[in-house]
Amino acid sequence: GARGVPGAGVGRRGGGGRGARGRARALRVSGAGRLWEELDSETGALVEGSRLLTKMTKVATPSVVHIQSEYRTPRGSMVEETGSGVIMTSPKSREMFVVTNRHVIANAKLKDIAIHIFDGRVIYPTDVLKDSATDIAVLKFDATNLQPARWSNSDKLEIGHMVLAMGSPFGLSQSVTFGII
Repeated sequence: GARGVPGAGVGRRGGGGRGARGRARALRVSGAGRLWEELDSETGALVEGSRLLTKMTKVATPSVVHIQSEYRTPRGSMVEETGSGVIMTSPKSREMFVVTNRHVIANAKLKDIAIHIFDGRVIYPTDVLKDSATDIAVLKFDATNLQPARWSNSDKLEIGHMVLAMGSPFGLSQSVTFGII
C-alpha cells in the first residue's frame, strides 16, 4: 500500500481515510481555478464552431417561412394547419418557390394558404404542386426581394455530421435546432 499518501488504496483500510468521493470533492475545490484556466484556453474550437453556426443561421433565416392554411371540414368546422417551408430556386428555373410538407396545405384552397416571410410580409401562392408519396409540396408565388436558400448534396452526409434544423414550429419564428445525423 501507499500509506501516508492521501486517497491511496481506495476502499482498503489505511487508505488515508478518504474514498473516491472525498478525493473528487477535494479536486473540485482545489483544482477549480486551474480547470477554469484550461477551459478558457481550450474552448477555441467550440467558440469558433458557435460563430460558424451563428453565421449559417443569419444567412439561412431569411429563407425560412411560416405557412398557414385553413379549410372547412364536411361538417363545417374550420381547421387550421401550420408548418415551415424554405424559399428555393432551381437550376432549371430561376423563379423562386417554397418547399414544404404536403400535409400542411393538402386540403386548403389556393386562396386559403398564406406564406409568412421573415421580413413580415405575407404572400400567397399562385400555384401548388403536391406529391403525396413523399409528403412534399411546392408553392409557386410572385414576390421580389427574397433570399432563397442554397441546395446541398445530401449524398455527402454521413452519420456523425452536424446539422441545423430551422423552421417555425407552432408559429415560433427563428427556431433553430442543432443535431447530429
